[in-house]
Amino acid sequence: LPSADELQRNPEFIEDWIDYSTLDAELTFRVRALLEMLLKQMPLVCDANHSRGMFKNIKNMYELYIKYVRPFGELLTDMERVGFYVNQNHLVMIRKEAENDQATMRNE
Repeated sequence: LPSADELQRNPEFIEDWIDYSTLDAELTFRVRALLEMLLKQMPLVCDANHSRGMFKNIKNMYELYIKYVRPFGELLTDMERVGFYVNQNHLVMIRKEAENDQATMRNE
């Protein structure tokens, strides 16, 4: 399979690339519209004792997605693009703790 750059620029492939890209965009739009409709039909069900009222104004799963999931996804992509510091020593320490916890659980 040729590279994406070649598929987009080579006259031999460009027509197929345009057809593919157009179909991809159209189907993505249709899937998004379908998912929006389905999520709007799904009521939000949560335990009021645990949610502390944070979901009291959210009527369905689409509203939950818009208010919490989408912004969280944007945050994750920002973190991926910008990068962030990972303390390697801390990772080693918590890995040992997790392994010890697993061993303890196995022995119980």
